[in-house]
Amino acid sequence: MNGNCGLRIVDCGIGSAIHGSRLRCAEAPCARRVLRIASRARAFTLIEIVLAIGISIALAAAVLGFYQQVSAVRADFDGQLREVQVAAAHRAVMDRMTEELRSAVAYPSVMGLHGGQTELRWVVAAVPGPAAWAVRKITDEPVPPEQDLRMVGFRIRQYENDAGDWIVEGLERLEQRLLTARVTEEGEQIRSTLMAPQFKFLALRYWDAGGGQWVTSWSSGGLPAAVEISLGREPLPENTVPEEYPYPTVRRVVCVPGASRAPQGGTVIRGLGGGR
Repeated sequence: MNGNCGLRIVDCGIGSAIHGSRLRCAEAPCARRVLRIASRARAFTLIEIVLAIGISIALAAAVLGFYQQVSAVRADFDGQLREVQVAAAHRAVMDRMTEELRSAVAYPSVMGLHGGQTELRWVVAAVPGPAAWAVRKITDEPVPPEQDLRMVGFRIRQYENDAGDWIVEGLERLEQRLLTARVTEEGEQIRSTLMAPQFKFLALRYWDAGGGQWVTSWSSGGLPAAVEISLGREPLPENTVPEEYPYPTVRRVVCVPGASRAPQGGTVIRGLGGGR
């Protein structure tokens, strides 16, 4: 029996605290109090249950809202990051093609520039790589032959799978470093590099300074005054010509300094062919 019950024994009794009737009188209030405490410990009230459910729902809603907000922010960030990566790839590809087109040379004994609407190749002047200048010992392996003229090209890499469908991989760059090789095979004399898998469409046009117009192919021994490059992220749909490409494109017009100047009296476009 606790201390409170002991006090109630003294308060309830008259005379000796050992008498049985006085003990029963003192024990009754304590028993009722213990029953009340036990009944309260066994169950929750309806208000407590409703309150607990409401707090749980509010916490779950807050957590779900926070998660959705974080997911939306992350998705938006990922989308912006992809756009930045595509823009960086576009700039890198265009800068590479611009640099090499401005180094194009018309070499009558080899080739000038040859291209169509979806691919082109041309001869560029380039300094041989470091291996050609390195001091080597007699016992070292010979350096592969390399010239200051190279043939480079760009096209869309694609292949046909087992089901007969054409799979487009992206923009491919080709390079042949030895122009005097008797036999040229891709993978040996011709190196192929998947330069930009983000771009699956390539369209080209060539400015004919003599005729004063854009043409879709170039096969003469000389160089065009300029080349228009258009890149797209989606493949060209079947039975669709490049002029009807339905998706957005990025475009750049590159002047070719090695091209012949337009003849006197011919059409000259400022910034494209040897204009004023």
